[in-house]
Amino acid sequence: MPSYSSRFRRLSVGLSFLCCLNIVTSGLIRAQDPAGAEVDLYFPHLADGGPANARWQTAMTFLNPSSTTTANLAIALFGDSGSPLSFDFGSGPNTTFGYRIAPNGTLTLRSTATTATTRTGWALGSADLPLLATVQFRLYAGGTPQSEVSALASPLAVSYVSPANFYTGLAVANVYSSPLPLKIALTDSGGNQIGNTTINIPALGHQAFNVFSLFPAVPSSFTGSIKVAPLTTNTYFAGWTLSVDAAGVYSSYPPGPQAWPVNQIDRIRQVYFKSLNSAQRLANTFNLGIQINFSTVPLNILQNSILNAYATRADNSVNITSALAELISDSPSELAFIVAHEIGHTVQFRTGKNLFAPNPENDADFWGMLVGLVAGYDPYAAAGALAKLAMVSGDAALLSQNFDALSGDIHGSFNNRVALVFSSLQSACSQPAIADFCAVYRSTYHPHFPTSAPLSVPVSAK
Repeated sequence: MPSYSSRFRRLSVGLSFLCCLNIVTSGLIRAQDPAGAEVDLYFPHLADGGPANARWQTAMTFLNPSSTTTANLAIALFGDSGSPLSFDFGSGPNTTFGYRIAPNGTLTLRSTATTATTRTGWALGSADLPLLATVQFRLYAGGTPQSEVSALASPLAVSYVSPANFYTGLAVANVYSSPLPLKIALTDSGGNQIGNTTINIPALGHQAFNVFSLFPAVPSSFTGSIKVAPLTTNTYFAGWTLSVDAAGVYSSYPPGPQAWPVNQIDRIRQVYFKSLNSAQRLANTFNLGIQINFSTVPLNILQNSILNAYATRADNSVNITSALAELISDSPSELAFIVAHEIGHTVQFRTGKNLFAPNPENDADFWGMLVGLVAGYDPYAAAGALAKLAMVSGDAALLSQNFDALSGDIHGSFNNRVALVFSSLQSACSQPAIADFCAVYRSTYHPHFPTSAPLSVPVSAK
């Protein structure tokens, strides 16, 4: 299977400007993201230029939904062959770009569309806060706009399915540093597969087709669906389809990426950046006098089959394996507890003390729940994460026995820590600095819980 590590090494130059991030916030403000907001933003298709009677222009718009924190964004462009692609967004041609987007601010990049030949490719945007992103394609003839179509930035998928007709456009991008074979299947409106083919996308490359070019034997009256999936297991790609009719009218299809399983590297990064931002809010609230940002708390994603997560004192890093993220599976809130727990250990390293509990693991569990709460995750997910770890703790082939020094007595059993979640939430929400925040959260997300439970409110008499 191709390695993701090469992808991030290739993009590291575009992300280097993020080293200067300095988050400064005050108070605790609920950080809920709009649906579709991501830190890794994939644009499976770009198009710019062309002959005067059919010239394309691409625009990308980014929205920072945070009301408190500036977002840092790096963008890298890749051509059909996988080589860097140069676009001019008004400040000269380049292949990588860096921007800062103010709280509640937007950024729009529009290509100049001045070349006589159409250039195509794809883009990856990497941010330190979840952003909403949209791409728009505008077609000109003789300098006059003829039509425009838009799509949301696409998550990576293990398969992509979309309605299709004879003219439907398909674009796919390979995020790996080695070639990616894809299988494309065509199904008619009755559910019968009427054709399939394979294509090979170059390393970091891109290809775009119409149905009629992929399946020349299909009649022009065809309607049905198209499905794309890698031929190799545990492999992801970025895809997008475009509706076209016989008159050349363009429109958008609903997003087609398979919802689950998700790409765990992107999910870890999403949870990590949100948790860092929230940890800084807590550090400010408790006057810890430290800066908690990605340049001082590096993230290491380890691609191995052992379930493990740990913080390293030497460099204050957070380390998590892809296998552990897969155990957490489809629960971002549970993953947030694990990541924030490790951030809690880095706070202990820096301050030389525990803030919430004498036992460093219970103290880190507190950080896990509170950071998740401030980041907009459900703190009750702590119980789910710990229960899953308890489930596999007896199998050395699954769970690393070095999991946060698991072999020592300092942790206590996972089951004991699960039992403490309830009382820990009660204790956390009783603290003056947290109480109001808990009240806002519980009234929104847990209005029907028993009144004795943490993060609950009385049910009004009817």
